[in-house]
Amino acid sequence: MAQTVKWLPKPQRHDFQAAEDYLSLIMPARRAVEWRKKLAAARNDITHRKAKDILRASQLALLGEEHPLIVADGYHRVCASYWIDENTDIPCILV
Repeated sequence: MAQTVKWLPKPQRHDFQAAEDYLSLIMPARRAVEWRKKLAAARNDITHRKAKDILRASQLALLGEEHPLIVADGYHRVCASYWIDENTDIPCILV
């Protein structure tokens, strides 16, 4: 049986705070708050991008296929999606 990838159609409420928490590690906290607010304001502006394109744009290395498919963060989920089907459509908010 072929595996498929199922992403939620839109972010959950806690995802915006999680984004702020991550962003506050790589930018000043005030800017991270601004980005969280922009993402939350655009919560209904969902677009889709393919797993392969998200990985190319991130400029991060693809994790090996041996990594578990039950994972905790978006990067791992995108990599797992790529290994199942590089053309997986992933819902995104672009701001």
